[in-house]
Amino acid sequence: TLNIHIDNISIDNIHIDNIHIDNIHIDNISIDNIHIDNIHIDNIYIDNIHIDNIHIDNISIDNIHIDNIYIDNIHIDNIHIDNISIDNIHIDNIHIDNIHIDNISIDNIHIDNIHIDNISIDNIHIDNIYIDNIHIDNISIDNIHIDNISIDNIHIDNIHINISVDNISIDNIHIDNIHIDNISIDNIHIDNIHIDNISIDNIHIDNIHIDNIYIDNIHIDNISIDNIHIDNISIDNIHIDNIHINISVDNISIDNIHIDNIHIDNISIDNIHIDNISIDNIHIDNIHIDNISIDNIHIDNIHIDNIHIDNISIDNIHIDNISIDNIHIDNISIDNIHIDNIHIDNISIDNIHIDNIHIDNISIDNISIDNIHIDNIHIDNISIDNIHIDNIHIDNIHIDNISIDNIHIDNIHIDNIYIDNIHIDNILCRQVKNNNEYSKQTH
Repeated sequence: TLNIHIDNISIDNIHIDNIHIDNIHIDNISIDNIHIDNIHIDNIYIDNIHIDNIHIDNISIDNIHIDNIYIDNIHIDNIHIDNISIDNIHIDNIHIDNIHIDNISIDNIHIDNIHIDNISIDNIHIDNIYIDNIHIDNISIDNIHIDNISIDNIHIDNIHINISVDNISIDNIHIDNIHIDNISIDNIHIDNIHIDNISIDNIHIDNIHIDNIYIDNIHIDNISIDNIHIDNISIDNIHIDNIHINISVDNISIDNIHIDNIHIDNISIDNIHIDNISIDNIHIDNIHIDNISIDNIHIDNIHIDNIHIDNISIDNIHIDNISIDNIHIDNISIDNIHIDNIHIDNISIDNIHIDNIHIDNISIDNISIDNIHIDNIHIDNISIDNIHIDNIHIDNIHIDNISIDNIHIDNIHIDNIYIDNIHIDNILCRQVKNNNEYSKQTH
């Protein structure tokens, strides 16, 4: 069932190399009224391609309208995609607008046994997209199984991205029943991105339900993230609710990151509204975070307001075996926050175990924290126990030039804590300075 209108097409010098496509089985297909507009694709060179046993099932794609597309000099290299089975797919009324994609070079790609299940994507409208000089390098993605996915009414607006991603290897991935709801993402401008040698390991993400999301004018700037290795990750039943975020992040450089065996459990985050955020020149250094297990987390109605965080540089961080337990944080509202030039130095936090935490209705008001410099911090084996903190209201806080020096805190064990209705008022701290090393065994 086709009703197709394709317009002025110009495709340029094409060179496609040794291709081997294997046993293909494509099933009952119904594609509807398609209108594709003025397309100009440039010098394309695709290399040795080997695609394997493909099985695609009952497909129904609806009224599609794609507009003026211009794709530039493309070079895709040795590609090997393996046994693919994609299941019952239903994609609805799609409208994609003026797209311009630039000089693209994607390198040696190897994608393995992929099985994607019953997918239904709804009314999608994507707007004026301009993606720039993209260079993606040696990619190998492994055994992937993604389950029943339903993504709803999506509207994405004027987007501009400029990207370079390096040697990537993502391992055995299993993502489960996903349902994402009415999404609208606005004018997005993401700039010169360079992400380096990435290896993400055995990932298992479970039943995810994300709700009505509205993300606003996003501007993320020159980003460079370095050698990243993230290990065996398992994230469990996640439910995130009505979210509205408005963001601008500036020149970011995050360095050699190694995050280890992570297990995060049943998470439910509720109605979140985060407002005009601007985070500035951020530089985070060699980070190593170890075996992390965070448990049943429930965070409630969160409202965070106009946040402006300034030039941040955090240094060599090493955080060790962390286990945080059943956490329940309640109705939180944090107001106009302005944090200034922050520099935190060589931090090492050790074996941390924090237990059943319940924090209640929190409201923190207009906060401004100024030029902060915290130095070489080493905190040791910490175990904090059953904590329950109640209705907290902290008012207009202004803290000034803070410099805390070489801190060393030792074996800390804090027990069953219950803190009640707290109300702290207008706080003003000026030029806080502590240059003494503090080292103590605390129980």
